[in-house]
Amino acid sequence: MLTIRDVLSSLGGVPSLLNTPLPAFSQFIRLASKLRPAIVHQQVHHWTPSVAPQSLPDDVSRFLVGRLSIPKTSVDGLWEALKDGIWYDGPSLLGEDWVPLPECTPESARPRLSARMLFPPAQVCMNSECLGHGKLLRWKDDPKRITLFTFSEGVQDALAVQLQCYRCGTVYYPNYTAYQGIRRYYAGLPEFVQVSDHKYVERTVLEHFTMLSVLSWTSATNAAHIYHESLSQLKDAEREIARYRLRAEHTWDGFVILALLRDARDQSTVLEVPNGGEQKDRFTAAMRARNERIRRSGQPEYAHYCTRCVRRFDDDGEAAFIDCIVIDGVSIGRPCCGVRHCRGELHTPQDHWCLEHMDQANFCVVEGCRLPHRLRFRTCELHAAIEEHYDATGKGMFNLRTRLQRQRVSHPTDSITPAAPVDEEIEVEVEGGRVVYASGLGLAPAIATGTTAPSQDVSSTSSGPSFQSTADVPVPILCPEKEVTGNYTARGRFGRRHTHNEQTFVRPCAMITCRETFYGSETVPQVLDMLKKKHLIPGSRPRYAYFDNNCILFKHCDSLPGETIHLEMGLPVDVFHWKCKHKKTDEACSYHCNPLAFPELLGEDGKSSHFNSSAAEQTNVWFGGYHAIVREMSAVKYDFFLDEMILRKNEITRAKLEREGCRPGYRTELRFASTDVSS
Repeated sequence: MLTIRDVLSSLGGVPSLLNTPLPAFSQFIRLASKLRPAIVHQQVHHWTPSVAPQSLPDDVSRFLVGRLSIPKTSVDGLWEALKDGIWYDGPSLLGEDWVPLPECTPESARPRLSARMLFPPAQVCMNSECLGHGKLLRWKDDPKRITLFTFSEGVQDALAVQLQCYRCGTVYYPNYTAYQGIRRYYAGLPEFVQVSDHKYVERTVLEHFTMLSVLSWTSATNAAHIYHESLSQLKDAEREIARYRLRAEHTWDGFVILALLRDARDQSTVLEVPNGGEQKDRFTAAMRARNERIRRSGQPEYAHYCTRCVRRFDDDGEAAFIDCIVIDGVSIGRPCCGVRHCRGELHTPQDHWCLEHMDQANFCVVEGCRLPHRLRFRTCELHAAIEEHYDATGKGMFNLRTRLQRQRVSHPTDSITPAAPVDEEIEVEVEGGRVVYASGLGLAPAIATGTTAPSQDVSSTSSGPSFQSTADVPVPILCPEKEVTGNYTARGRFGRRHTHNEQTFVRPCAMITCRETFYGSETVPQVLDMLKKKHLIPGSRPRYAYFDNNCILFKHCDSLPGETIHLEMGLPVDVFHWKCKHKKTDEACSYHCNPLAFPELLGEDGKSSHFNSSAAEQTNVWFGGYHAIVREMSAVKYDFFLDEMILRKNEITRAKLEREGCRPGYRTELRFASTDVSS
């Protein structure tokens, strides 16, 4: 540790240094500490990095002379006097509050040194198969001019250094190494994450963006807007410079890289991705691998327990521990194949069909019609009136009010230039080749003559996320000339099909254990399949499962030969749904799913539930807020984003449970168990 005695003793040997200004003296110590990597990698290859060199490299010396405005003899003298303290105590000398002096390098210059420089964390070759293993790395090229997006200092110019081992050819970048076409990231989480060739975002900024997404449904586009408007600290003349702007792809890539690095750290692995190819495709394989692991093994909180989701219940003097989950679905989705229930992946989110069903593009878009469509049209001759009506209503003024209403209850992905959602499905009633009635998903019902449906009050929308407007409900339109026969109803899908909903399993403490995408509809057989496949490990299945349609689930299980899940676990319905939506005369509703038939689930008053049986519905209010963000995502991005949001939300929930004394923990026998959901 460098002491004042050491400093005075060292300076005493060079009397001329006693006239050095104190600010220059302080800046020398800090700048020299900051430039330590630049000094290291200009030494001979067999030099030992732990030993301070006797003199500074020429470019470092010139840089310090220019920055500190002191003679070269003073710089050399200060290094001679202080080199050992700077070399061994360098990081501690910088201090948390140190801000380097502004850059003064001309824009056209190619500087080799800067007060803000990013270096690879490695000083020697780490390739165990290389003959130069353990030897000092050399500078590959001149440092690259980059832009740093920091949290406290805004946008800053900086330099990034690349090092290379000239024996094996491995190139060391600030975030990763590149060798034989593979980009291998360093272990741990970097201070700055590279999101493009010349842009690095501080990890604190990316964590801030992630929390904005978790807590307030902020999209990547809006996160970039937030940084530019409130954190960039740019002058008016700098705000339109391209290199000083974050774009949506930068915030998304930063989100993905940080999530993958955190996942690699938690799994005790190293993130490896292709070094070539396009940036948008570089992380797809790694994202897909994590998606598959979470699909099979569930969220880390799959094995969670706490005092809010596990209860000790004494029955006839015997103590028993009971737990439960709450099941519910939320209507958010992504583009999928137009064939109902098809799980085939689209090549791009703009496609209508997967590769297996690409031939469907040759047929009329009206459901059930197998006639080929007309040239340059989407429908056949029989359904031409439907397409004409669809085109007309798509341009009609009556759409604008409904779109405005939907915008008020959704979270637009771009708050600066929001775009209204496009209606992609229309249901019509045809009479004699003429459309007399039409309704669409998000379209106000209207007739072909242009008459609009009764106006809706848009001022009474709820504050939370909602995606079903009153305009979605078909309103019959009387037609005096309508004949008794000759009419038919047709549904035309002119756009892409989206997945139906996300089904979630939630603990009563609000911990989300797993989710699954349902494609065509939310059916009881799918829920049963998910319930069984997500709890394959013996002892992992909860004792009780709350579900709104448990009576139908019970009947379905009872009708299947050999099915016993309805006999092995309780299937109650929460009190509200049982009172309002279930028949009291039905055996399954009144007996098998009656919440009062399970005394171990009742509270102290014997009427209300001990557990929060509405946990899934409450959680899905939050989950549904991502409707606008994920609606145009690919399957891989969609799963990765939602899994990450759930993971981070669970971390917040767990911390809250710990603060409230609920003693959360993990069942060790289930912590790393593998589960699966059939395709």
